[in-house]
Amino acid sequence: MNPTPVPYINLPNALSLSRLLGVPFLFWLLGTGQLNAFLGLYIALGLTDFLDGKAARWLNQATTFGAHLDSAADFVFYLSSAWFFYVLFPDYISPNLVYLQLLLGLFFSSIVLSLLKFRRVLFLHTWLSKLGGAAIFFAMITSFFMDTTLVFRGVILIYMLAFTEVIFIYFVHGEVHPDIRSFFRPRF
Repeated sequence: MNPTPVPYINLPNALSLSRLLGVPFLFWLLGTGQLNAFLGLYIALGLTDFLDGKAARWLNQATTFGAHLDSAADFVFYLSSAWFFYVLFPDYISPNLVYLQLLLGLFFSSIVLSLLKFRRVLFLHTWLSKLGGAAIFFAMITSFFMDTTLVFRGVILIYMLAFTEVIFIYFVHGEVHPDIRSFFRPRF
């Protein structure tokens, strides 16, 4: 007799969960000054963001639960990345404070709008938000080797566009699947 597989226990969800559960270890490594280990774990966890979606599609294991778990893991990982930037590279952030404040305004506006319209917070996997994730991942790694003040500004601008797009999606398309590609391609 074969047991019925539980649909939310699969490789893509394990990858997302590892990113979510790995973030506290990044804080610990940073706090103990183990920067090489921090960078190695950061790279490994960042790669899970790329691999979980690919695995879900390739293995035909894409689920709504998986999309929400991926969104939660992304939120924790990339919000933590902002903190890591602040702690590790404050000289790269200070010239970008005005842009960062505008970004935070757009981010919180998208959350408030989501709560008001849908009574829950939605995090969308648009192409722009994925580009922003890749950009911050790249910026964090390269910041260990060079001045990334302008790269960081580019990351902020990408995310500003992404959250502006999300706000327009909420107004025009309403509640959508988390894997929406863009304002112009509301079906995933």
